[in-house]
Amino acid sequence: MATIAQLSAAQQFGYHSCAAGWLDSENVGYPTTNPSLNCGNNHVGVVLYNKPGSLYDAYCYRIKGILTNTAGFHDSQVYTIATYSI
Repeated sequence: MATIAQLSAAQQFGYHSCAAGWLDSENVGYPTTNPSLNCGNNHVGVVLYNKPGSLYDAYCYRIKGILTNTAGFHDSQVYTIATYSI
């Protein structure tokens, strides 16, 4: 599963999803790139749940390319998979 740092990096590259998902370390959250009252209460970044329930999708992270100093991540992917319970 993706870490908070990986989800944050994806968010900084424009990944936006208003769907909560499990992250590693038993965290639940989602990335937002645009402020919205209906998605993250106008917060931009990674929104984390204080007391997550049990059934959410999971955010996974896969690096297909390489990390460079000038261009950032190439072909990195954050994606959700089927509902998962911890």
